Amino acid sequence: MNMKVHSKFRFLFILLILTCCASAAFGQSKYEKIKDGVGNILIGEVLPYNNDAGYKNVVLDSVKLSQMKTWETFYFRAFLGKKMNDIEHDIKILAFHFEGVGKKAAQFAREAGGNYLIVRSNDKSDFSYGERTEWSVLWQNFRTDPEALVMVGFRRDYDYTKPETFTYRTLSDDLGDDLPFNAKTLQKWKDTYGLSSIVVSMNAFSFIDGGKKTEGENKKVLKRNSNGSWEEKEELGKTRTYTIWEGKQHLATGGFRIVLD
Repeated sequence: MNMKVHSKFRFLFILLILTCCASAAFGQSKYEKIKDGVGNILIGEVLPYNNDAGYKNVVLDSVKLSQMKTWETFYFRAFLGKKMNDIEHDIKILAFHFEGVGKKAAQFAREAGGNYLIVRSNDKSDFSYGERTEWSVLWQNFRTDPEALVMVGFRRDYDYTKPETFTYRTLSDDLGDDLPFNAKTLQKWKDTYGLSSIVVSMNAFSFIDGGKKTEGENKKVLKRNSNGSWEEKEELGKTRTYTIWEGKQHLATGGFRIVLD
């Protein structure tokens, strides 16, 4: 074999090694499913990065409430298909939708179900974490701490079946009450609304900080003119300032059912 051919095979061998190492470094999992650039989302008790064998109680379709009552931790993992450092963003949002199945499902939808959010800022100082192709959040003490995992209600118009309808502002008017998500809350929903199960849908998004915006509302008031007459005029009432979040990307989607046994 001449030197030119030998060098070519050596180059290909090195390239193969680098490709394998990169695949291992990026934590490609057998659970990863990317479709049209959108990844998938899993939840479970333990979902360690780059260690499928270490998964514990991963939920692929449904989970019983009696099982969740034993979970020491709660894990969320979104498979992105690309490194987080390659996604220009300042925040990531996990949007939940809860739909009840049972006797008083309509009442549940009005009073307790619907859309909830978990918002996380992008820690750009942790470059090594950003090299991962998965976004995960771990909540410790899920079984013992009733406020280990807290979501916030989302009042803004959003159809969870149409991710393109999701928009976000840091405005209190858009947000509802906090929801401690735990086995006790699920048990309460079951008892109060006679639910047999809850269908949970999830979408993960990223946004870029577009700066602040101030809006004002005009109000009509009576003002005395210089000649002593009164005239109805408009003046600026209360104002509100909020952050504009733009450059939305739909990162991942998923869902599961909680059987309220």
